[in-house]
Amino acid sequence: MFPAERTVDLWHGVVAGFDGTDRARCAVRWAAAEAAVRGCPLHVVRVVEPVPPTVATGWVPPGLSGPSEDQRCLIEDEVVAEIDACRAATPGLEAHGAIHDGRPHSRLAEHANLVGANVVAVGVSDLGAVSRLLLGSTGAELIRTTRRVVVAVRDLTPVQQAAVVTGYAPVVAMVDDRATSARVLAFACDMAHRWGTSVTVVHAGRVVPAAVRGWLTDARSRYPGVRVDVAAAGTQPHLAALDLSADAPLVAVGDRRHGVLRRLLTGSAAHTLLHHAKCSVAVVP
Repeated sequence: MFPAERTVDLWHGVVAGFDGTDRARCAVRWAAAEAAVRGCPLHVVRVVEPVPPTVATGWVPPGLSGPSEDQRCLIEDEVVAEIDACRAATPGLEAHGAIHDGRPHSRLAEHANLVGANVVAVGVSDLGAVSRLLLGSTGAELIRTTRRVVVAVRDLTPVQQAAVVTGYAPVVAMVDDRATSARVLAFACDMAHRWGTSVTVVHAGRVVPAAVRGWLTDARSRYPGVRVDVAAAGTQPHLAALDLSADAPLVAVGDRRHGVLRRLLTGSAAHTLLHHAKCSVAVVP
């Protein structure tokens, strides 16, 4: 059995983190489109962070004590409006909303676990807030504490949008010889199948490892309509993936618990890819 079914076939729902920003709306719309085509629910989750510990026991500056009742009502209205917009854009979509107090990484992970969603989508921009979420303690904890796919969503450029429409925007899959790479490849193929495009596999070295060759055979058998190309990338596959991201709708990588890709997500390569990739990045457990 292809070792990726739990992250590809079983789409039970998609959680989208929403903080009212345009980048978060981009993530919600991406999540809504995926939920609609998969026939699974969308969960729009807003997390209200607590007062910083440094001021929690003393004087709290105005605006740092948490939202007032009126502000909380506005937050609820924003979530409802976002859900209504998603439903209007995708008729028949099953969509739910939730507001939690706490830290974003823990509450998003808990909500995904609660509803059985297997994808968590968050917005990302080069301006920092959610980029820091993915590269700092929040994102690291989100990836560590959930066995769900975490997708950092970037809006497509006009060139990427045109490429997706014409089928010339390959999904990029970074792989090594660890078992998680089979799931990365399956996730990439599944997305490419859905989008009507191909997959470009990037791996370190000049020779494709035997395990990767086996997974490529399985992927091509399982997704016969998806062309899968292989690009050797020497010792710096993240730089090759970065170059390919300019024309790609998505780069898929394994999570920080495994082999070469563990170092990718804990070292400077992660900063390069997650800060500077020109498309969305999916971290696959």
